[in-house]
Amino acid sequence: MVGERTSQELPPIGFQVGRIPILSDDVMAIVRTLAPSHLRVDVCLSAGDWMGRLRDAVSLVSAVNAALEVGIAWGRDLEVETLRDLVARLPAADRVARVLVLGDGKALPRGEVLASVRREIKVLRPEVPVFTAAVGHFAMLNRDWEQLADADGVAYGIQAQVHASDDLSLIESLDGQSATVIAARVKGGRPVTVSAVAFGPGGPDDPPDPRWPALFGAGWTIGSLAALSGAGAASLTYQGLIGAAGPVLAPVAADGAKVSPAFHVLADVLEMRPAQVVATTLREDLPATVLALASDDTVRVMIANLSAREVLATVSGLGATPVAVRCLDADSSEIAGLSPGRFRSSAEQRLPAEGVLSVVLGPFALAALTQARG
Repeated sequence: MVGERTSQELPPIGFQVGRIPILSDDVMAIVRTLAPSHLRVDVCLSAGDWMGRLRDAVSLVSAVNAALEVGIAWGRDLEVETLRDLVARLPAADRVARVLVLGDGKALPRGEVLASVRREIKVLRPEVPVFTAAVGHFAMLNRDWEQLADADGVAYGIQAQVHASDDLSLIESLDGQSATVIAARVKGGRPVTVSAVAFGPGGPDDPPDPRWPALFGAGWTIGSLAALSGAGAASLTYQGLIGAAGPVLAPVAADGAKVSPAFHVLADVLEMRPAQVVATTLREDLPATVLALASDDTVRVMIANLSAREVLATVSGLGATPVAVRCLDADSSEIAGLSPGRFRSSAEQRLPAEGVLSVVLGPFALAALTQARG
């Protein structure tokens, strides 16, 4: 059931990048089509390559018209002059989403350290938000609320396979994602960015779980976006952009650029900006997840079948105008991966009957329903 739009805005959505390869023109074109809000790069100020990593990231965000989210870490001691050097190398103010002050992997940065780093950054860039960030997951943040000091916001990551890796556990983890955002907003009392959200173990350059570049990974992504957006996250960063662990599988395809099914989920969401989350009601016995968004003149409903059996999804609460229906399933996944533009223009126009439309979803299939509203 599609309800009314809520007051919750769709948050900015970006991606964490690891090593930045030299990208071909066709890959760059696909990344620009995806149009991420921001890209995250992490630098360790005690490492000799931090300037090169930052330079490459600044070049990439400029090329794809995105902002930069930069995580900073250091060795035993933080050298103020090195920190100032990093801040001076940041792009223009409107191209910096935020600075994440990272802990040591075991705890948040101490309150006095965070305050010192924030003070130095604000001297040169007073408009840049400075967040305290857990390198690990929410539990690390939840143990150290007293260390927030005067941070502009809080950040933490999500790794879906911390406790278990079977399909059911991954699906059940989606409910927990929204719970962490709600708790962080209440306890922290400031904006919450979830960075980075990871489907599988490892980093953005590591081999992915084989379910990630498949339909299951795309369905999980819809569930994650719905959970985190609906809970009021201020910003979302997903792990990986280009490579086997990201939506653009460029280095994997010998015949050129290739995208994962999750690419189409993320593109469907990002192209709706600015948008508001729409309330939905899902029948409890339906093995599916749903995300609905509304812009000024368009409503988009995204549904994923999270089971290996065929599901009939009946969507009610639609208007009387035609609906563009595009399904991503076992039959269409090849063309969707190799020719994303062709697939994205392949929607079928259907007319709801008294605001109701039914869609048959094969195993782990997805559907995007887009309706113009006058």
